[in-house]
Amino acid sequence: TTYVTQSQFKDRLAAALGGRVAEELVLQEVSSGASGDIQSVTQMARQMVTELGMSKELGPIQYGKREEMVFLGRDLGEQRNFSDDVAFQIDKEVRKLVEEAHERARQVLLANMEPLHQVAALLIEKETIDGIEIEQFFTVAQARAASERAEQAGANVAPKPPLGQPPPPQLRNAPGVA
Repeated sequence: TTYVTQSQFKDRLAAALGGRVAEELVLQEVSSGASGDIQSVTQMARQMVTELGMSKELGPIQYGKREEMVFLGRDLGEQRNFSDDVAFQIDKEVRKLVEEAHERARQVLLANMEPLHQVAALLIEKETIDGIEIEQFFTVAQARAASERAEQAGANVAPKPPLGQPPPPQLRNAPGVA
């Protein structure tokens, strides 16, 4: 078992729902394209609740016992050792985790819609881009958002880029940028 915190699991849930949420926001329609993501998100949320004790409502208890034949690479199913009321609570907690992740993905995408559209346009043009090119879009967008926040607060000092990253070109000679 790999060490993964509850926050990291929640990050993974939101990231996995990004494609589905992008369809909703951009196309105003959903497709079957995210079915695998939905399956893995549901499975991960259920694991958080039933196996890892990551539910405040149900506590640090493992619900159900998995029957596996590891040597055959098979999962034979789950033995249920809880009541219908607990099953209802488990479903409720799983739904809550998935809905929270969906909303988080939605907020992240809404906050980054401009760079996302720019990346999409570049992908149509080039077909393939690397991580550095993607980071550039979001570094500029983050700097712009920070600058706008600073202006709203009445400050005239440009924000510093994240540690280890040079400032974007348009901010290199701005006051307050090292």
